[in-house]
Parts: sequence; C-alpha cells; structure tokens
Amino acid sequence: MDIRYPNPRKDEMIEIDNEEIINHINDLNPVSYISSYIIFKEDLSIKELEELRRKYSDKVRFTWVGVRTKNESDQYSYLSGFNPNFSDGSVTADNSYKNKYPYLQLVDSINEESRKNFNGSFADVYSKHFISLLKYMNDREKTVKALDSSSIKAAYYKSALSYVERNGVNIYGILVYGEAKELLKFINSENVKSIEIDAVLPSKYVN
Repeated sequence: MDIRYPNPRKDEMIEIDNEEIINHINDLNPVSYISSYIIFKEDLSIKELEELRRKYSDKVRFTWVGVRTKNESDQYSYLSGFNPNFSDGSVTADNSYKNKYPYLQLVDSINEESRKNFNGSFADVYSKHFISLLKYMNDREKTVKALDSSSIKAAYYKSALSYVERNGVNIYGILVYGEAKELLKFINSENVKSIEIDAVLPSKYVN
C-alpha cells in the first residue's frame, strides 16, 4: 500500500492504475466478491469512519482500518490498525485489564455497564480500543523485543502511541469486502486516492 512510502508515484500514475483496476472490476461479474485495499485522499476522523461504515453497512464490509501513526511525509516501517467488527477476533472472560486498557476487546463495549453510558456513537470506543492496543504492547516491551528479535518494533509502538495521543486516531485507508457492483459505487462516490485488489471470489457465498 502507498502509505508505506510517501509520494512514491505521481498522481497521474496513480490515476492510471486506478483506471485499470476500475475497468477490471467493471469486466467482472457484478456479484463477484472482492477484497480491496483503499487509501483515501485525506485522512478520515474516527467519527467520519463510523459514518462511512454505517452508510455502506449492508453493502460493503470493513474488515481492517489503517491508522496513521506518523506524519504523512515520513516513511513507514510498520502499519498499524484494527478490525472494526465487534464479533471478530478472540474473546476472553478475564476482565482484570479493563480499567487499564478500556475496550481492549471491542466486545467489551457492548456489556451491560458500557451500554448504560452509550451515546449512540462508536467513535469513542474505536479510539480507546486502538490506543489500548498500543498501550498494551508498550507495557510488554520485553515480549515485543523477544518476538521481534530487536528493539525496533518496541520503539515503533512507543512512537505510534505518542503520535496518536497528540494527533488523535485518524484513518488513512481500509480493507473492504464487497460485490463488484457495490465496490464500484463506493469507489466512485467516496474520496478515494488509490485502490488495490487483494482477492476475487465468484460470489460472497464461496468460502
């Protein structure tokens, strides 16, 4: 994805690539099921992300959200983000972490206590979830270093946490799944900078 390498290509080249990909999607059966990486022309706030998800909730499935953790002009060594779906991923009944890492599991936001304070928006939940993920990793520096066999990733998590605490949780891109016809509507209607096809299935009913 372009986010790793700022300004690697001129806009004209990106537009040519986008046109080729759009033409390819147009040539597919309208019900072909496509996973696609999409980068926006401008970052979305977490509230704008939530509004976008709701707008396409029954047409396009958001499965990963890329969060900006460095300045736009900086080169990225690692990408960070989260799965915005509450029912995906592992779940533990252990609640000892909840005060220190609020919404570390998104499913925590739908328990009885959280529902009492719910204001109708998941923007705050998503922000706290992502920051908790970074704090959790930062608090386990020895483990991160052991798994990565260096201190580079541990330093990245510190830098990323510092960045989002200063600048907020802003979204540069997403991984989405949708039928060809619905994906084209999304691409043509939203503020899309670049598109990359990850995979194509005959239909969404094929595993």
